[in-house]
Amino acid sequence: MLSFQQVPASLQALKSLQSAFYLSLAAPLDGMWDSLMAEAETRIIYDGVKAAGYLCIDKDGTLINFYLTPYWVNQRDAIFAQALEQLPIQSALVGTNNPTFLNAVLQTAPLLTPHTLLFEDFNTSPVPQAVPPPQGFTLIQATEQHLEATVAFCLKNSLAKEAWLNTYLGQHVAQAQLFVLVHQDQIIGHVEVRQSSTQQGIVDLGVIVDAAFRGQGLGSFLMKSGKQIAYERGLTPIVSCEVTNKPSNGMIVSAGFVNTYVMVLATLQSNQQEATQAAARPAPNKKWL
Repeated sequence: MLSFQQVPASLQALKSLQSAFYLSLAAPLDGMWDSLMAEAETRIIYDGVKAAGYLCIDKDGTLINFYLTPYWVNQRDAIFAQALEQLPIQSALVGTNNPTFLNAVLQTAPLLTPHTLLFEDFNTSPVPQAVPPPQGFTLIQATEQHLEATVAFCLKNSLAKEAWLNTYLGQHVAQAQLFVLVHQDQIIGHVEVRQSSTQQGIVDLGVIVDAAFRGQGLGSFLMKSGKQIAYERGLTPIVSCEVTNKPSNGMIVSAGFVNTYVMVLATLQSNQQEATQAAARPAPNKKWL
């Protein structure tokens, strides 16, 4: 019988498993999923003292990662069923770029609901061309002197909290990963070019445009500019967007990205739950058999 032991994020055994997990993916995940997994309850799957893999469950009971080492993959379904029976898992959020996790989910939840689109650049040119800013607009790398105004801009145009924004944007400013779009001395948009700390050579792009300036192609300009900055730094840009956010989806596609994978949401039930539900169902009418 395997055990699922909660462990601190600093545990070296976990870090080794996480590195192997990212290498197992068919395509990279953006930094939002890193953040979700970092905030989730993490458990290493042990066979005695030997680690077979790990999983992450968020506070709502959603399984957001399930990884097994190659030696254990052929026992995937049995291990997954055991996890559902022993742990408070209600649903799963899994990417189609993560075949081990996805195939385990399909055994108990064949109906999946698309949640987030994962995009990669449909780049046909080895040297991206510079993207000129629209007339009257200037794109500049944000510095400490822009931080207060950028925080105010984000407070106006997003649901994020001020304390979190100060820390989050401050880190990106310090790492030269934030660029602001200025019009008449006012910040009316920005693009984040966030280098991944878990996947070498990958950059996540994030764009916000002031509500009063949307629908003018500025989001597409910022996305294209972020892509160009990534390539100039020798990095590969990716981006994600929720399925229901149609304007952002259009902006991303217009900037040359293509949707290659999807994060899907599934409701899960353990084998025990299935047996209980099956027993409660009425017996079939045998004349139709």
